[in-house]
Amino acid sequence: MVRVFFILTLLLMEFSACLAVEPALLAWYRFGGNLKDSSGHNRDLKTISGNMSFSEAKEIGEKCLLPGKNQGAAGPVLPFSTEKGFTVCGFVSLPENNSYQADLFGCGSSEYGRPGAMLSAPWGVLNVKVGSGKNREFKRFNDSRWHHYALVVSPAASASEYLFYVDGKKVFTEKFSSSNNYGPISLGRVSGKQWKGIRLADIRYYDGVLSAGQIKKLASKTAGAVKLTNFHKSAGETADNKPGLWSKAVSKVRNYYVSKNNQRRIVPEKYDFPLQGELKVHFLDNQWICIVGNYNNFIRRRFRIECGDFLLKLDRGEIKVPDWSYDFHYNFGTVEVLSDYRPKLKKKFESPDTFILRNKIGKRIKFSRNSYWINAIGQMRVPVIASGKMKMVKAAAVAHFAYLKLEKPLQNGMSYTVTTADREKLTFVYDDKKIISRAIKVNQIGYLPEAGRKFGYLGMWLGPAGNMDFPGLNKKPFYLIDEKTGDRVFTGRIWPRMREQYFTAVKGMKVPINGEVVYDLEFSPFDKPGRYYIYIPGVGRSWSFAISHDAVGRAFFTHIRGLFHQRSGIRKAPPQTNWKMGANHMTTWVGGFSPEDSDYNTLRKDGCGYLDQYGKPVKIDHFTVVEETATDKALPHVNGGWWDAGDFDRRTYHFRIVQDLLSAYFMFPENFSDGQLHIPESGNGIPDIIDEAAWGVDLWRRAQNSKGGVGCWIEADSHPKVYNPAKDTQRYYLALPTRHSTMLYAAHAALLARAFLKCGAKEKSELFKSSAVKAFNYAINPDNRIVHRFRHRLESSKEYVTYTYREPPGLDKAVLFKAAYNLAVLTNDRHYDTYASRANFEVALRQSDYPNTPFFMTEVCLGLRDFPDFAVAAKKQIMEKALEWLHYQELQAYRTLTFPANHVFFRNLAWGNAIPFNKGRYFIMAYRISGAYKYRDAALLLNDWLHGANPMGRSLPTGTGVNYPVRILSLPSYADGILEPMPGITPYTYTFEVDYNVKNMVYALRYPPRQDHNFAGTDICLMPEAVSKGKKMTYRQISNAMDKFYPVWRRFGNIEQYAVEQNEFTVWETIGPCAACLGALIPPGWKPPENWQAPVPKESLDEMEGYLFQP
Repeated sequence: MVRVFFILTLLLMEFSACLAVEPALLAWYRFGGNLKDSSGHNRDLKTISGNMSFSEAKEIGEKCLLPGKNQGAAGPVLPFSTEKGFTVCGFVSLPENNSYQADLFGCGSSEYGRPGAMLSAPWGVLNVKVGSGKNREFKRFNDSRWHHYALVVSPAASASEYLFYVDGKKVFTEKFSSSNNYGPISLGRVSGKQWKGIRLADIRYYDGVLSAGQIKKLASKTAGAVKLTNFHKSAGETADNKPGLWSKAVSKVRNYYVSKNNQRRIVPEKYDFPLQGELKVHFLDNQWICIVGNYNNFIRRRFRIECGDFLLKLDRGEIKVPDWSYDFHYNFGTVEVLSDYRPKLKKKFESPDTFILRNKIGKRIKFSRNSYWINAIGQMRVPVIASGKMKMVKAAAVAHFAYLKLEKPLQNGMSYTVTTADREKLTFVYDDKKIISRAIKVNQIGYLPEAGRKFGYLGMWLGPAGNMDFPGLNKKPFYLIDEKTGDRVFTGRIWPRMREQYFTAVKGMKVPINGEVVYDLEFSPFDKPGRYYIYIPGVGRSWSFAISHDAVGRAFFTHIRGLFHQRSGIRKAPPQTNWKMGANHMTTWVGGFSPEDSDYNTLRKDGCGYLDQYGKPVKIDHFTVVEETATDKALPHVNGGWWDAGDFDRRTYHFRIVQDLLSAYFMFPENFSDGQLHIPESGNGIPDIIDEAAWGVDLWRRAQNSKGGVGCWIEADSHPKVYNPAKDTQRYYLALPTRHSTMLYAAHAALLARAFLKCGAKEKSELFKSSAVKAFNYAINPDNRIVHRFRHRLESSKEYVTYTYREPPGLDKAVLFKAAYNLAVLTNDRHYDTYASRANFEVALRQSDYPNTPFFMTEVCLGLRDFPDFAVAAKKQIMEKALEWLHYQELQAYRTLTFPANHVFFRNLAWGNAIPFNKGRYFIMAYRISGAYKYRDAALLLNDWLHGANPMGRSLPTGTGVNYPVRILSLPSYADGILEPMPGITPYTYTFEVDYNVKNMVYALRYPPRQDHNFAGTDICLMPEAVSKGKKMTYRQISNAMDKFYPVWRRFGNIEQYAVEQNEFTVWETIGPCAACLGALIPPGWKPPENWQAPVPKESLDEMEGYLFQP
């Protein structure tokens, strides 16, 4: 009876909730063949960048509804009342891919920070934003199922908060700042590479607050009660799909799993085998050690055993599936194996009882404290079952780190053994004079003898246990040891440098920066050339380093040869390099796309840029335009330049490299010579640094048309499909010769001509001078403004219409000034003074910090004779900025160059901003202008940070120092058959944030289900118990926790293709500035030793210390 009463009570409560007065509908979009408002208020929607008006739409999702990317619908501003509150709700189905940005439904401007109420899905992750301020990130719902979402904004009288419901259940409440204007209706705005398959249905806007019961009722509607319509159609879907709200999407899906008899993974009946990996010990001091576990080979063995039978049938073609499905099976098989064993390995490394440490007489040494961390060390590779060759899959390879504090210190000369229950064994002899302490950080290449400031650093992070302090070492001695003799050649004192720093510039955030208490190990007075290491009794020694001119020379040599390794259109082989690569992309084809990056994602209001068939501005994917404007007209003489990054395009940004290299040459010509870099041009009588710069200009000279125009972007219609550039047959096309692109070329061709003239190469100087003059004349002539029409295929109707590209009428004043300035100096023709005007100079000067760089003004600063007023003004600004950055440098514990921790711009570390020589250009210029050694020494400190004197103790460029990157995102490095990546490449590494995929593939195993492949999905938390407290953590909880304890300078997620913004690089953001600044720091007349010509690549991961790096 009690049970019956309870059920009746629940039913009555539910019935009462449903009887509550429902607020009035302000707008209602059912998508019944059009985008008309069904509320009776006539608030019909209109397309944004659409191909026809919605009034003409006949069949939603089939012919006219949002047929392409960057398209959506918008309506009027709704009369929302902050006193009453309001509700926005509807159904959404998101596809399983996630490479898109989507404003799903709501209202407000798309501009960042503007008031609004919007449900969005960047990269498939639900985000909610109301009013001004930050988005509230929730979780990913990319399962192709229909879900109901409701955003309820409470009346202002009650509280400035909103509630968010998913499938009828409240999932969070969030505070916000209310607004009197939430902006116009907006829905379905989608952009990105994988935008198809996003669907919306039954979007409602209420003039008031819906109750929880009313929302639950709406969410429980059946597919028959609401027309669930495709908004962005996937292949194979139709407009009348009616998936059940609580079941899988019923659009007909082929089962690529074949049958139940073909199980992908055979789960072991018994786990009676040991979890054996490769163990390594990292020493921190005589009481703290770190056991590093690499179990990736174990995972590969289990993968072969458990998934081999099924995958072998795929490999042999006995089971036939498409290529993408084949990849899915390898991905899902890997994840299924990982989801079984990685939690076991985590548990193993978290327990201090796992590791038994004994000395040589068998006495056990106990641990008094322990900590655990897990870190990505590359993208996971598994064997192709049929061939044994390694295949990259969508998963992270990781290392496990057990930090263990011993009850008693290790004894010098004593042998120790570490064993586990899994029959793993590790033996070492402890000697603090010989073992490398990971707590000591130095420049692993070395220091310039005359450097006025030479530092090593002491500090260590212990994962969730926090920083490792060394209070007993304060003011105690450290020693500089001669590597050859073992003699102590210098004694210094260990001085506290800085306690932990925190980023606090955003309200509510307190993010640790280094994870350490940092100590200085200064040996500035010591300048005797040789090889040395730092030794601290009871702690250990550092990596060995040089004090010599060759130390900075080695850094310069490696970085600038990174550009040589990135060259397109040339064969690379001994004697220049042992990283062999055949000639590639020797022919370019004529294209019809804009060379200006901004033209593709900007909706201009001046009738320029890309326009649809109605003359309305549109955003459009550049790959689409490359494909639709491609021709069969070959340009066999157009090749060269540098691959932009891990792929093969060449673009306008690369002129920044030309500016960098030539700036170094103009400022310090005595540093550079012919034969210095062992490149093919060595021996031609021209300094090699000029030859390398010319490689990035001569390509465009040969691409120049008869009128003088040149489009400085060479691109294909997609990212590379073949990783080996020498085997890549995909066509690359030359962009339209816009006036802006041509003026950029003119500026840098003239600068190169000046460099050739300065070094005595008059014939080459004349060649580029005449080309620059021709380009300048083309660019200043408004008759050469490009208007280009092309056939564009509509996604919805598959019909072709005419799109137009219309070049903006004006020229960039800074670029115009630069071109005119260099041509005026080069030709002594005062005609150019008209364009090298005071007004244009002031624009160039303002832009020399951003979006350009300080080196943009190098020739002006050096041109006191030619344009003295400009030189004085430019030098004044450079010196002021250099002083400012000198101050900022001292605020960093490791003396790198970013904004201070309490500055909001500190967060801007992505896309090369973490690489210190980007702003370090100021120090180089200030040193040249003033001759003050403090600027040279400041730049040398950046060299130290870059090559190992940083919190992680890593030398960030490949092939430098000892502990350098091994797994980077570079397609040529994947394809050349050489395990070690090409030297001289500096990945982005730091972005301030922890990458989304890193949270889901390293600190969790969170993969959505894929029913057509019988993949159930995974949702496993792998955060340390010290953080999770034994509870499963959501994505947001992991994010919040990491902001509290995971230091910024350790947030590197080494998953290559799945954390692109940290693992990739560009020649112009990370290689060029380093090469140029280091070239400015080498001594005059420096030449590399002969044995540097062609280093031999290492052949195993065990040889590369940087593979298992400390977090």
